[in-house]
Amino acid sequence: METPDTRSPTHPLDLGGEAGDDAREVRRQADLLAQLLREAIAYLDGEAAAAGVDAARAAEGLRPYEELSADEAEFLARAFACHALLENMAEEVTGRRRQAEGRSAGASRAVTLRGAVEGLAKAGRSAREITEALARLRVAPVFTAHPTEVRRRALVDREGEITRLMALRRHRLPPALEAEAREALFREVALLWRTRLNRPEKIAVADEIRNVLSVVRQSVLPAVAALYADWQGLLTDAETPPVLSLGSWLGGDRDGHPGVDAAALRTALEAQARLICDFYAGELRALWRDLAISSGFAEVSAEIRELGAAMPDPSPHRRDEPYRWRSKPSSTG
Repeated sequence: METPDTRSPTHPLDLGGEAGDDAREVRRQADLLAQLLREAIAYLDGEAAAAGVDAARAAEGLRPYEELSADEAEFLARAFACHALLENMAEEVTGRRRQAEGRSAGASRAVTLRGAVEGLAKAGRSAREITEALARLRVAPVFTAHPTEVRRRALVDREGEITRLMALRRHRLPPALEAEAREALFREVALLWRTRLNRPEKIAVADEIRNVLSVVRQSVLPAVAALYADWQGLLTDAETPPVLSLGSWLGGDRDGHPGVDAAALRTALEAQARLICDFYAGELRALWRDLAISSGFAEVSAEIRELGAAMPDPSPHRRDEPYRWRSKPSSTG
């Protein structure tokens, strides 16, 4: 049996240049995800179910839906919702790729802080002027929690993994790796298809705080750390000022919601404190694994030896690794 064409209709506007390239890339990514969703539906619910979704997507008007049962209508609604989610993911992946390649959608302005500094230098601005301009720059995204949010944390996790896997396919992969990447994507799309998209009960403030902080932990904090690492050495005669910081209204955005009270604020503050401490502890554990530097092969200052002696590592296998004495995380065995 011939496999039906599951691609979305081509956009009637033929865009040229980078905008056209982006539109074609979104279409390519969306077609792949749509095909994977069809395969997942066929695998889990049967070929007839997948063909029914294809027919409904290609239909015009409401007549094809008039005789559907409640279960059939719910099935199609879930399929359409998953298609819409995957389309959004395709756009997001393309946007990330454009940023990674240093392009902005048809604009000539710099899209990164480093690019802006380089542009100012080429325009003849002095190092002092650039430093003073950066010192006045403050970017502070503020996170808040909305108890009306219906997306589940499990769904957010699926979306994050799918976009991550799609981003890995930015470059042409060898056939074996391409097949492996496609199989991993199929697994995630199949899990998405089997995941309930919304909550059966009204979400509480504490639930939404956890949802927001899960995104901060998985995406925001690593991104902020990567940005500051990229900005190292941005200025030749000074350190890059802290232009980016994070703000939060979690648990404190008291706009009349009865669930946002002093207890909610305390819960939010404690959760954020644990999140930051856990993040730093993870970084410290990674640093501890890297600092297996033997004093037999590298000179160690007297200050480091004194710090290490104040908290010696009890393991006899690390007696010649003074950097690890002091930096050992408490949870590391």
